[in-house]
Amino acid sequence: MDERKQITIDGFCEVPQNMSVEEFNDIFIDFIEQHGWHFCGLVHEKKQ
Repeated sequence: MDERKQITIDGFCEVPQNMSVEEFNDIFIDFIEQHGWHFCGLVHEKKQ
């Protein structure tokens, strides 16, 4: 059986001003899935 561990991400990403949260989420999740990983959590715009 493939052993896995969990890594907690506690931070933010700086992206172009005109990038939507949906656009970022699509790119982020594609990256995660391309590596055979899984993401469980929230992606939202940071309040200034």
